Amino acid sequence: MVDERITDTLKNTPQSEKVAPLINRLAGTPPSSAEKKSWFKQQRLLLGGVFGLLIASGLGLYFIMKPAAVATEGVPSIGMLHSVEVTEARNGLVNRNISAVGTLTANQVVDMMFQVPGRIEKIHVHSGAVVSRGDALISLEDTEYSARLKEAEAKLTFAKLTLERQTQLLARNAGAAKEKEKAEAELLSAQASVDKARYDLDNTIIRASFDGVIGLINMSVGAYVKQNDKVMTLVDLDPMKVDFNVPGTFVRFITPGQKVQITIDGFEN
Repeated sequence: MVDERITDTLKNTPQSEKVAPLINRLAGTPPSSAEKKSWFKQQRLLLGGVFGLLIASGLGLYFIMKPAAVATEGVPSIGMLHSVEVTEARNGLVNRNISAVGTLTANQVVDMMFQVPGRIEKIHVHSGAVVSRGDALISLEDTEYSARLKEAEAKLTFAKLTLERQTQLLARNAGAAKEKEKAEAELLSAQASVDKARYDLDNTIIRASFDGVIGLINMSVGAYVKQNDKVMTLVDLDPMKVDFNVPGTFVRFITPGQKVQITIDGFEN
C-alpha cells in the first residue's frame, strides 16, 4: 500500500513526466511505448554527444600535431642521410687559372736589305743557319764601289795639297784669301766624298745585327737588287714571346712577375 501511495505521489509531482520511466522500473511496471521512444531518444542523444566528443578530440589532436609535422618536412629520414667530410676553416691563397689561346712570336725579326744597288756576288749562309752578330750574310760585287772610294781618296789628297799651297802663297802675300777659302771648301767636299764612298762599299755586305736564325732567303747569286730590296730575314728565337688576350674580368688579377705556363701542340715539354 505504501508503495502504491508513493507511486501515486510521484506521478502527481511536476517532474512526473521525467521520472515516470524510472518509477515504472522500480515498481516493476512495463514501460509504455512513449516511454520507450523517450528512452531511445535519450540514448541517441547520448551516443551523439559521445561521437561529437570523440570527433572534437580528434580534430584538436590533429591541429596540435600538425605544426610538428610541418616542422619536420624537408628533413631527411634516417635512410636518406649521407656521410660528409668537414675540415677546419683557415686563411689561404686561392689560385685563379686563366686559360687562353695565343701565338708564339720571335723576340726580334728583321728584314735584311741592301742600302746600295748591285749584283749579288755571294750568299754566305743558308735558311735555318744560326749566326752571331757581325757575321757576313750576303755580299754584292764591290768593284765599282771600291773604285769610287779610290777616286774620292785621290781627290781628297789633291784638295789637301791645294790648301797647303794657297796657305803658303797667302803667307808671302802672293795669293788671295779668296783662293785659300775655296781650297778649304774643296777639301771638305773631298772628305765627304770619301766618307760616302767608304759607306757605300761597306754596305755591299749585309751583316747580322744580332744573334739569331736565318729565315727565308729571297735572292740567288747573280741577281740584281735595288736599294731597300728585301733579301732575307733574320729571326731571334731566344727568348720567344707569347701574344694572347685576357678577358677584361681577369685584368685586375694580373700583376707583373706572375708565372705563365705554356703548352705547345706537338711538343711534350
